[in-house]
Amino acid sequence: MSGCCIFGRWRAAYVNVVMLSFARPDCIYTKGSLSFSGTGLEFTAAGSTVRAAVARLKAAHSNTRVLLAVGGGTYKNWQAMNGRCLQDIVDDFRLDGEASETSRSCCLNPGEVDLRQLLIDPWSC
Repeated sequence: MSGCCIFGRWRAAYVNVVMLSFARPDCIYTKGSLSFSGTGLEFTAAGSTVRAAVARLKAAHSNTRVLLAVGGGTYKNWQAMNGRCLQDIVDDFRLDGEASETSRSCCLNPGEVDLRQLLIDPWSC
């Protein structure tokens, strides 16, 4: 089964956020190209196929939101963040927005809680 078809086969009513992961903060993208080259997204399906899958998912489950996840554990060049690139990807793939994942639990301020840690070990915080 190709990954592009998974969206259309989801039956779980409780899945209402899907993350396309992970785009580079310093991505390079040509608006309208639907090419993943330079974005950090490593899909094997063509961009047009992914956009169609997103459209099918949203048509079948109107309250589901599809977000572009930016960063992750390996993409850390936030100083060179290319907001125009990220917005163009969101627009071209008809996504609902973006979510940043800085993976900086080492840098929390006093009193802040890393929500990812709560999901892994709720008693550690």
